[in-house]
Amino acid sequence: MNKTIEPQVLSTNLVSRTLLFKVEEVTVKFTNGAEATLEKLSALAPEVVMIVPILDCGKLVLINEYCPGTGRYELKFPTGRVENFESYLETANRELIEEVGFGSRRLTELKTIYASPGHCDQSTTICLAQDLFPQHGVGDELYKSQITLWDIKDWRSLLAGRLSDARSIAALFISMTKLNNSFF
Repeated sequence: MNKTIEPQVLSTNLVSRTLLFKVEEVTVKFTNGAEATLEKLSALAPEVVMIVPILDCGKLVLINEYCPGTGRYELKFPTGRVENFESYLETANRELIEEVGFGSRRLTELKTIYASPGHCDQSTTICLAQDLFPQHGVGDELYKSQITLWDIKDWRSLLAGRLSDARSIAALFISMTKLNNSFF
């Protein structure tokens, strides 16, 4: 197997900045001598977690969250940004408490993914949350999310229906693989 040699970054220039992102032009030189200027979206919160909460009865806990990208409420798993020296599991539990009113006694870090690595540097670490218990906390959300419970045995209809968030779909498949039919 040949080792991949990364292109040399010649320059990075800030194009624009928002509350959430920086748009940058990155000029790179490939090993064959070709140069290209590419655009990169740099997240000001470069690491987030997505939590797949499962109640002991086999129900997935999802939220309806307003998403400005689609201009509507989307059904998805809870997410949140990693803050000040938190581990992914600490962030997952904090966000679970703040967004859905549950804590978890058994959190498992499953995989880190990138939703659009060709354009954005933000990573999402998927965590499975089990052995849930009621616990409420105050978060930074502008409104209280509507909670939806979905029978894990009926996950195919979730995919066929309202679940359109790509990270949530990936998180569902990764979680199902980890659970290895334990709810079926």
